[in-house]
Amino acid sequence: MICSYCNAEIPDNALHCPNCGAPMDSVTQQLADLQRLQTRALETTDEKAASIKPLKPLKPVQHTHEVATRSHKILMTVAVVLFICIVLVLLLSLF
Repeated sequence: MICSYCNAEIPDNALHCPNCGAPMDSVTQQLADLQRLQTRALETTDEKAASIKPLKPLKPVQHTHEVATRSHKILMTVAVVLFICIVLVLLLSLF
């Protein structure tokens, strides 16, 4: 354990700090240990955050001429197939 008053290393079963003589209350000691752990966690988090590289911004997707041409071809194919289906339905309805 570490003394919450003078930060000296003390044995776990000690009732008083051998360095400053402060009483080793278990609640006080637990609070000191908790504060030390929180400080270490914050330091570790700050170190990790400093090592993270910022992300590059994404470029917007732009439709190229090839994409537009391919979409136009698909649309024309669908229109021709639909036209052929209508003509076939009309021819079949005459017979």
